[in-house]
Amino acid sequence: MKNVAPGIPKLNPLLRSSRGFTLAEAIATLVIIGVLSAIVFPRLANTFWASKPLQNATLQMQGIFRQARARAIATSRAYRIVPQPSSANGPDFVVQASQSRQCGGSTLLTQDAASTDTLLRVGSTVGFFPNDALQVGSDGTGNTVSATDPSNLTIALSSPLDSPQTAGNFVEILNNWVVVPDFSNADLTLPRSSSTIFGRTQANSTEQPVTFTANQTNWRLCFDAGGRGNLIVGNLQAINSQLEVYLWKGTAGGGACAANNNLCSTVRVSQGGAVTVDKAVINN
Repeated sequence: MKNVAPGIPKLNPLLRSSRGFTLAEAIATLVIIGVLSAIVFPRLANTFWASKPLQNATLQMQGIFRQARARAIATSRAYRIVPQPSSANGPDFVVQASQSRQCGGSTLLTQDAASTDTLLRVGSTVGFFPNDALQVGSDGTGNTVSATDPSNLTIALSSPLDSPQTAGNFVEILNNWVVVPDFSNADLTLPRSSSTIFGRTQANSTEQPVTFTANQTNWRLCFDAGGRGNLIVGNLQAINSQLEVYLWKGTAGGGACAANNNLCSTVRVSQGGAVTVDKAVINN
């Protein structure tokens, strides 16, 4: 028997043959994990996402509103959400940011304007100030605001229009609202069907798409830099009311959700900016 120096423990024979993983073994393991993930993840997505389109659409819309409000507060800029209900393939909403802290700066003509007019009759003068660059419908003169009259709801222009504009055309501060990259098209598109999940076509899909209506028509929701909710309707005039968006599973339905209706949910935005949803739908 060989002598062992005092104080040095004997090496366990089982440890003499142990070793770590080689680089090739580590790479092979990662490849196997990647292949399994590619197979398993879409199945999990189909189970947990597509099986509850109304629940997911409700949480998604709540997230859109809350994120827009958070961004408005963080950047000290007004953010607005504009629904696109007629969009068949594109996103259901467009999110834009203002160059100012407030939600004004856009309205509609309430009366036809001739090409020689320098006075516009509008639905609101909120957010318009002298020297603001202005876009009036399809007019291409690059006009500016000369003065506003909130009492008579008129905006005076620095020069005449170069083309006639009809009532209902937009009047907006030029480049005041811009589409922001904070939201992707996927973020702003509600579940259309469970047949396509994360870009993959699912077989034997029977789920219906989610559609939405609201307690106001032609609405826009704007959060000012303080996070307050401004519901803007019709001629783009802010009204003192909370927004209620009704989400329906399938193309049927519309209007307010009845109690205990598992085919409909409601997302509410108060004037203070709080966003709430139906707990019953979320917990189902």
